[in-house]
Amino acid sequence: MLKQGAMVLAFLAMCSTGAASQDQTSTTLEFALSGPSFLAVRVHDVETASAWYQAVFEIQEVNRINAEDGRYFIRILSGGGLSVELIEERDVEQPADRHIGLFKAGLYVEDIDAFYRHLEEFGVDQDARIFFDNALNARSFVFRDSEGNRLQAFQSCSASC
Repeated sequence: MLKQGAMVLAFLAMCSTGAASQDQTSTTLEFALSGPSFLAVRVHDVETASAWYQAVFEIQEVNRINAEDGRYFIRILSGGGLSVELIEERDVEQPADRHIGLFKAGLYVEDIDAFYRHLEEFGVDQDARIFFDNALNARSFVFRDSEGNRLQAFQSCSASC
């Protein structure tokens, strides 16, 4: 059980070789994650956020947790190498240093151009065009989810991109 004022923010991105494994729903996305990824995001409206993540990433709800006292609602979504935990808290006093969402979380994709086009089709707010990050040897861009949380897509480059 989550304690009052608890903030669940986590991100883990691991690169693996080969394409991300597909789940039983066999997604038809033009892009693929290049390794398993997880993120947890605090949101104002868990149902709206859940619908957005399911549509954009073609993932499914795999678990639904609602506190008996109505203080928190959690949706766990998963598919194609991505797991997302969405947390909405109600009537919970938040310390001043806690906020909704993450500053930014990253996802590695195999084809960043296809992923960029996919987000454009959904009308997703993109903060920038695709750029090359010399320090990471990766192509990247930043975009926002339905609640304005920043996410960043990366495509690792071997010799060149």
